Amino acid sequence: MMDDGQALGLALKALEPGEAIVWTGRSGTRSYATRYVPGNVLALVMTCVVAQRTILDVPGPLSAWSWIVLALLVLANVAGIRAVVMEMDVHWAVTDRRLLRIRRNGVRSYPARHIDGVAISDDTLVLGMSEDGVHDDEPRRLELRSLAEPERARHAVEKLISKRTNSETT
Repeated sequence: MMDDGQALGLALKALEPGEAIVWTGRSGTRSYATRYVPGNVLALVMTCVVAQRTILDVPGPLSAWSWIVLALLVLANVAGIRAVVMEMDVHWAVTDRRLLRIRRNGVRSYPARHIDGVAISDDTLVLGMSEDGVHDDEPRRLELRSLAEPERARHAVEKLISKRTNSETT
């Protein structure tokens, strides 16, 4: 797992000149990874069924088709496990210009102009994203789940949004 120091190091590398970090936090690990569990279980069950039908029920050597199907199912299992591992460490940072999502494989930036609103629910911060801020495969809202200090995160994001609003009016 990535510790807070490693996440901060990745965030600092992604900063633009003159940009400063206002808030950092970590999401609960299970909150993101659990959404991949049903797909992983299905892939594992399918692999077992296909393996049983192609290896155990058929005497003799496997056909090329059987090898291809088994290879694809094993690849699906590996990809599913990789997705879970990648989502285990989700860190966030709010700068004076944007929101950063920090994972092991890099930093994703959400500029202030793409954040429409912020709401808080228990320990989750929900950010509404403008239509020009997301692509077809992305959600219209970001959820910063299981935060230790959701109020501080909300305050930092609201301050970011207000800076954007003030700069747009001038």
